[in-house]
Amino acid sequence: MEINPNGIYLIQGVFFQSKQFLGIGFDELIGERVFSTDGIFHTVFMGVINFDENFGQMNDVYGNSSLRVLNISGSGFSFQKEYDDRRRKDIITYTFVFDEAGKDYKGIWSLRLEDFSDGGVTRCVLTEIDEKKFFDPMEILDFVKENSSVFAKQIQEMNSDTEDDLPF
Repeated sequence: MEINPNGIYLIQGVFFQSKQFLGIGFDELIGERVFSTDGIFHTVFMGVINFDENFGQMNDVYGNSSLRVLNISGSGFSFQKEYDDRRRKDIITYTFVFDEAGKDYKGIWSLRLEDFSDGGVTRCVLTEIDEKKFFDPMEILDFVKENSSVFAKQIQEMNSDTEDDLPF
């Protein structure tokens, strides 16, 4: 899938990272003790990339981040991610290549600091959007009006909720 260099895309994906987990468990010889286990940790991310302006924004469990597009090729793209929290100084590089079989992008991410480096594999999907329509609430309202029968039941249920019906 070729990326439109003037396009705006939603990006959704996951990155994987090796982690060491600590926990308390039972050992038959000595009783309770601390255990250390290695495992693979995954984190979901989502955001938007404007390839025309070489800029984007993303969010994951670690916070909001800004993206700077480094490269767009016929089969892939790369960007750098910097968290908006000024206490974090890490810049993380992502490189993706389109996988025809999976219809998604697969790649790697890497972090390099003076005394620390990390990295792992990642996967994402891109969805090109029409900026004029996507961010136009009137276009959405017109669609809802045209399909009002589909939404009528949900609207009726929302209007009929009383304090007794609420789950909290």
